[in-house]
Amino acid sequence: MTFSRFYLIKMNRLCSIFILFFEMTSLFSFSHAEVLLERGSTWKYLKGNESSSDWLTVDCSSLDWPSGNAPFRYGDGLSGTLLSDMPRLYSVVYLCRNFEVQDVSKYSVLDLLVNFDDGFIVWINGHRLIAQNPPRTPLSKLASNSHESGKFEQFEIGELGSFLKNGTNKIAIQAFNFSLSSSDFLIDAELIGILNDNKPPVLSGFSPESGRIQKLNSVQLQFSEPVKNIDLSNLKLNGRLPQSIDGEGLSWTFNFAEADYGDFVLSWDIEQAIEDFGRPPNKFIPESNELARYHVVDDIAPELVDILPRPGMTVRELKRIRLFFNEPVMNFEADDILINGQVPKSVIGFADGPWEVEFKKIKRGPVKITWSNKIGIIDKAAKPNSFISSDWSYNVDPNHWPGVVVINEFMASNQSNIRDEDNQAVDWIELVNSGRNAVNLSGWSMSDDKKIPGKWIFPDISIAPNSFLVVFASGKNRRVIGEPMHTNFKLGSSGGYIGIFSPELPRKVIDKVSPKYPEQRSNISYGLSGTDQWEYFIKPTPGAVNGTGSFKNILNKPKFSRERGVFIEPFDLILSTKEDQAQIRYTTDYSLPTSTNGQLYSNPIPITNTTIIRAATFRRGSWSSRSATHTFVLGDSKAVTSLPIISLVTDKKNIWGETGILEIDPRNTNKRGIAWERPVSSELLFQYGRDGFQVDSGFRLQGGDFIRGRHTPYKPVPWSKYSFRLYFRGKYGESRLKYPLFSKLPIDEFEHIVLRAGMNDSINPFICDELCRRLYRDLGHASSRGMLVNLLLNGKSQAYYNPTERIDINFLRSRHGGGSEWDLIAQFGEIREGDDIEWNRFKNLTINRDLTIPRNYKKAVSLIDLNNFIDYIMLCIYVDMDDWPYNNWRAGRERRADAKWRFYLWDAERSFGTDGKQMLGRQRRVVTSNNLTQGALASRADIALIFQSFSANSEFRLRFADRVQKHFFNDGVFTDEHIALRHQELKNEMKHVLPDMRPYIGKVWIPQRRKIVMEQMASIDLQRSLNAPSFSQHGGIIKAGFKLAITAPSGTIYYTIDSTDPSGANAKKYEDQIALRRHTIVKARTLIDGRWSALAEASFSPDKFGFPVKFNEVMYNPIGGSDYEFIELKNISQTEVDLSWYKMKGVNFIFKLQSKLDPGQLIVLASDSNPEAFISRYPRLDVYGWYNGSLANSGEKLALENAEGLEVLKFKYNNQAPWPMIDDLQGHSLQIIKPSVNANNPTNWKPSSEVGGSPGK
Repeated sequence: MTFSRFYLIKMNRLCSIFILFFEMTSLFSFSHAEVLLERGSTWKYLKGNESSSDWLTVDCSSLDWPSGNAPFRYGDGLSGTLLSDMPRLYSVVYLCRNFEVQDVSKYSVLDLLVNFDDGFIVWINGHRLIAQNPPRTPLSKLASNSHESGKFEQFEIGELGSFLKNGTNKIAIQAFNFSLSSSDFLIDAELIGILNDNKPPVLSGFSPESGRIQKLNSVQLQFSEPVKNIDLSNLKLNGRLPQSIDGEGLSWTFNFAEADYGDFVLSWDIEQAIEDFGRPPNKFIPESNELARYHVVDDIAPELVDILPRPGMTVRELKRIRLFFNEPVMNFEADDILINGQVPKSVIGFADGPWEVEFKKIKRGPVKITWSNKIGIIDKAAKPNSFISSDWSYNVDPNHWPGVVVINEFMASNQSNIRDEDNQAVDWIELVNSGRNAVNLSGWSMSDDKKIPGKWIFPDISIAPNSFLVVFASGKNRRVIGEPMHTNFKLGSSGGYIGIFSPELPRKVIDKVSPKYPEQRSNISYGLSGTDQWEYFIKPTPGAVNGTGSFKNILNKPKFSRERGVFIEPFDLILSTKEDQAQIRYTTDYSLPTSTNGQLYSNPIPITNTTIIRAATFRRGSWSSRSATHTFVLGDSKAVTSLPIISLVTDKKNIWGETGILEIDPRNTNKRGIAWERPVSSELLFQYGRDGFQVDSGFRLQGGDFIRGRHTPYKPVPWSKYSFRLYFRGKYGESRLKYPLFSKLPIDEFEHIVLRAGMNDSINPFICDELCRRLYRDLGHASSRGMLVNLLLNGKSQAYYNPTERIDINFLRSRHGGGSEWDLIAQFGEIREGDDIEWNRFKNLTINRDLTIPRNYKKAVSLIDLNNFIDYIMLCIYVDMDDWPYNNWRAGRERRADAKWRFYLWDAERSFGTDGKQMLGRQRRVVTSNNLTQGALASRADIALIFQSFSANSEFRLRFADRVQKHFFNDGVFTDEHIALRHQELKNEMKHVLPDMRPYIGKVWIPQRRKIVMEQMASIDLQRSLNAPSFSQHGGIIKAGFKLAITAPSGTIYYTIDSTDPSGANAKKYEDQIALRRHTIVKARTLIDGRWSALAEASFSPDKFGFPVKFNEVMYNPIGGSDYEFIELKNISQTEVDLSWYKMKGVNFIFKLQSKLDPGQLIVLASDSNPEAFISRYPRLDVYGWYNGSLANSGEKLALENAEGLEVLKFKYNNQAPWPMIDDLQGHSLQIIKPSVNANNPTNWKPSSEVGGSPGK
């Protein structure tokens, strides 16, 4: 059956196949394959541990077996044939069926796709072809290893002529479970014939074609058929690699940095490996290594693209105009432009603008703007183009009124009212022209900051009389005429400012919400009533006359005489309000108080035991206050109060019953998505008065299908202990949790939090997952932070929980910075963010490549953070991670050029021998377990196959050994002392909760595991520490005259002090102690019989030298305002400097994880107020990061704090002598003269020689 015919007959089945094949694009395309046997097919099957000896040879139709549809299963999967009697009775299932082949010769290979738990053997026509986890002995009926189902895995079968025949063929499968008491089993298979394909792909077209062009930043390629192995190294433009690649299948776009003007050659990399999806693949062979030649020219003359006020306008006064060009210009002098024939007072500007032309105030009459005959404005082209001038005019009328345009209605917390063209619910502002004449808004502005009236400028649009204009306040900054408009700012729900301003300079207020608008609620607008009074509207009417159903104010929450928390003695709670003629209603049954629900407060409420009070304020004609929820924990034992307490409070119907997320009759626990998110009050409480939080949020169940389908509230844990996920959204209150939830994490805003119950480690010791994530963080990698708490759900203890960050795009950006587009892949190739195009490309360049070939290894390494991958694997080996690597992992990369894949630890409950298998009926893992050369990393999981491919390369094995040396010695993360310290920290936190914590980790694992793992790694050449060098001092601060001694048990020691590897050409043979006088990284290896040891490396710093990163240049008074500010830092040392989690003070900026500055590296931090404008002024500058805030022109203290909050660098400038007088030289930056000298010495700074400074140079 061909794919085209299959599509017509089985539309629903094709959908599932498409998902599989799109995920496995390295395998084949639809046009090159035929399905011989569908998944979910009907099979003859036999249950039990014995079968007749001839079942492999007789025809399937003659077997007296029942028939059933795949998958054959219990515990896992859906539909198919349920084997409910399998547990504890039998561990093997026999399957048999026939399939037809018309012509064996047209297939190159077969692909067998199998979804299985735990093992199988496959025969075709009696020939044994594939086996995964088969029994260890002929007499055994148990799989040799466990394996989780959930994904169809591909197995290629070749040499078809030796077993396959034309006509009817027989396939037989013997499927095995890991144990009789296993909790699950599944088997399903699909067989696909891959058609012969001997035609190589060709390039059918590309754009732009060779020749003279004005702009070059991308090249589009079109192939004759879908191709793979497209990567950044395929094409080069004058030797430069592209920044990113877009596309799939036939069409691909290579995006380059904007090419400068001149000649460019587009060429193929001689080692490009583009090929089609044939089996075997056919290689793409270009006709020539050179694809195209371009001559990029700047023959476009500079011209004005915006003028403020806009030409032809009538204004009330005029003393300044602002000009913007289409490109950077120079030689713009005051006598180039004339105002009514007169030279202006001044012309100040830079690059493409703004250029400010200031002149004597004109109070009345026509104004003509003309250009002189000797205009000298040109662009910066090699052959400069002269400015093409044109004149314009204004009319000044002091009695002119620009129009009666008012802010009529707005919504600052839009959750579902109207959506923009991106189908997003964003805030909006409605303007109305209440005058008799149309008003042209060209040049008008709108702002949320009265100090920046020109924040967002209207394009050339008009509002007709008595008409409305809706502008989205989304921050997207869109001003295309004829399309929806978006401001470059957003509105705040807690209150703020909105103003619209006239087009003249300086701008004047036309209308404003004065002095600021009050608190806003979700999906309720704020606007003018029929009597021009500001009121709230229950039914917003964007683009129409304001409706009815309004109210004037929102009441404040009632006051509680006691804050939420933990109490020892009973007390009386007093509720109060300052709202006149208002009532307070409260509840104690977890429901929200309403005007008809709850008790009317009249007397103090006695609190004699753990109690939850929910209260709100009500008054006729006003909108009720938000409910205030306070949990008072009274008299509980230290088992409850020794940990912080998270209290979740919600109406009972949100937990139980038809709409309850925990209900099991009918079962709701397996339902997902926002439809099964419920409102909840979330509180964090501490025993000793430390401030916690209360925030209204949404909550859902968290966890996989396995536990969701088994949750039962009345069973023992883990079945009765649910994990939850908290969502902080504007529909509930604040759109983010703003609280420093996790200790020593310089991030205090969260959109999601996961409350982990520890499904596989839910009782004791309950610390494995948190311990693993803390160790991964200690290794220097991004790891979701967590804490230990006790959880109350509607006042009832749910025992101890582990709140953690969720690994999503917000987590990735918080750790690595970057933009808003990421790829995030989870277990079984599940796409969590973006898509899997780059993930499949990476897999294809590792799993399907021989990485012992240097060029293949180099290409694979370019796509992955190799140290991250090695450390991730090393941690999983040490803790003996179970239920991995098929399951429980995350991998992410930013969608940009040169971005690398990183791996993130997730769900490490089955580790340190605590694997939950007593619950699952399997044998407990032990300290001697080996998941390196057996089990996990010897499996066919993606991570395992990637690791196996890399491990074949000797350079990778040496690098792995280097990381072992770094982490297993010299106070590294995997030393017994360090792991014991982290373990003891968690044990101390839990000591009152689990006074009898199982001692296995501390008493058995930590003392024994390191030696065992070192031997396992050495067995496959991943550990070479036996002869690694040792330093007399392993790094740190050194005194004057210090000399370093290096020793090794045997062999010859080679070392470097220039950051290169000691195995390279720069290495010196160690013969005597080494004198160190500056910041130095010393690297050393031992050489024995041509074999290098692991790397010994340490960083040394002189005690008098100070912090090696210095302030190098500061632009605090740029032309055009704060949008163009920047701060430049420089690493003046000869060693790499790690700025992870450092903070810039004076402005707000946090360096992300692994922010490392190379020796001599310059970085530029720029203002985040208008990145587009900054990039336009400095088009080829690589901005390291965007800070919040602005630099004061009168002076500012800038400081750099380390991750512990200690100030390591400070610098205070001002605009008074003896500092350089930058105010007199507007547009020039401050540049340091000698970075190694005190930056607070004014004589060590000078003005930049050029306007605009020299950032990044």
